[in-house]
Amino acid sequence: MTRRVVITGLGCVTPVGNDVPSTWDSLVSGRTGIGRITRFDPAPYETQIAGEVKGFDPLKYMDRKDVRRTDRFTQLGVAGASQAIADSGIDPKTDGDRFGVAIATGVGGLETLIEQVLVMEKRGPSRLSPFLVPALMANAASAQVSMQFGVRGPNLTHVSACASSAHALGESAEMIKRGMAEVMVAGGAEAAVIPLAIGAFAILAFPVFFELFHRLFFSAGTYLFDPTTERLVQLFPTQFWSDTTIAIGGVVLGLSIVVALLAGRRARRAAADGEVSDRGWTVVGSARPAGGDARTDR
Repeated sequence: MTRRVVITGLGCVTPVGNDVPSTWDSLVSGRTGIGRITRFDPAPYETQIAGEVKGFDPLKYMDRKDVRRTDRFTQLGVAGASQAIADSGIDPKTDGDRFGVAIATGVGGLETLIEQVLVMEKRGPSRLSPFLVPALMANAASAQVSMQFGVRGPNLTHVSACASSAHALGESAEMIKRGMAEVMVAGGAEAAVIPLAIGAFAILAFPVFFELFHRLFFSAGTYLFDPTTERLVQLFPTQFWSDTTIAIGGVVLGLSIVVALLAGRRARRAAADGEVSDRGWTVVGSARPAGGDARTDR
């Protein structure tokens, strides 16, 4: 018999909210998370907008020592995982060997790597941080979550560009179905609103994907971010060639994390948010565990 997999807890830190309730409220209210970049001066860049997390405090989820030793993407991953675990009502230490983690990322600790390259250039290799390697590794978020919560089940990291988090969720569900784990914290974390990433995506978008994006999105309706109203406005043919750099480059949504806690049906302790069905990794909000109701308000 195929095991059923339900989403039993949610956590997120996004450009539109630092937890699930605030994020959901922003989405249904039509509030955007896109705005002019504030983490650095974007004036020299073709793209000057991004989706930034606002008011995030990693000390709510990690002790001060670990915050100093980790990259921002890891801190976001831990925050989302902490929320999802608390939301699920499942104690990770009850059966740590059957509790796994899969936090994906596209680039890992890129900000830390860049900072340390500059340190080495100015002050020499002897001044590099001893925490450079563990901070920049793509699996740093998954590792930190497992250590912080004392879980000893499968621990892995998917790195597949924009599909990374989807692969983490899908493979985590498959691992539960195969009996390799009873519970998985799955999702992704990224902290890419930094000068190098914004500049790289802007340069990439302009010469390489100019015509491609035109052909892909024009027929379906292309939209641009209007900084004066902070809303998306439809782009018409006469505007395309002058404005597309902003449309493409501004798509870089960094500093965000969405984590779901997946569990085998028998491991449920509380109501479920949804169910992962079949190998298409489709999420449906209709799971109704014994003795509980589905949380369809999300």
